[in-house]
Amino acid sequence: MYPEDYSVKMMMRKTLESRDILFFCDFHGHSRQKNLFMYGCSNQKGDRLKERIFPFLFSRNSEHFSFPNSNFVVQKARESTARVVMWREFSLINSFTLECSFCGPTSGVHKDCHFTIPMLKDLGRYFCTTLIDYASSEPKVREAITELEIMFPPPKNEEGLSVQFGI
Repeated sequence: MYPEDYSVKMMMRKTLESRDILFFCDFHGHSRQKNLFMYGCSNQKGDRLKERIFPFLFSRNSEHFSFPNSNFVVQKARESTARVVMWREFSLINSFTLECSFCGPTSGVHKDCHFTIPMLKDLGRYFCTTLIDYASSEPKVREAITELEIMFPPPKNEEGLSVQFGI
């Protein structure tokens, strides 16, 4: 039904024949919630919190990106979205929808103003800078993991001990 989505899936299958895919992101506008934020998919495997590293790093690079507004739960009504399909079909932990509000940011010098074209271009640069940080800056990724572990401590087992996962 959606030739663009089908073509992207075919391209990803072809790419996987020769190399891994690190990242998928679908870009959208959002009509209600302010700021820039991401929807991801909760990683149920051993790499606990890995799906939150890129959004967390992005929040460090852009004052308009809201990590707290980001969500990593896959709702039944969203199972056919590109991010969920890519996550499920390709086991791609870094599968996101980036939402940019039509309403603008909630803080900073541009608070309660619409995003302008120069602001959106800056957000694109910050996004690309964050991709570089994520892919090539092990110290920044390790620091993000440490902070995420503090923000989201591991669950406790029946004996009250933390269950550790590797990232």
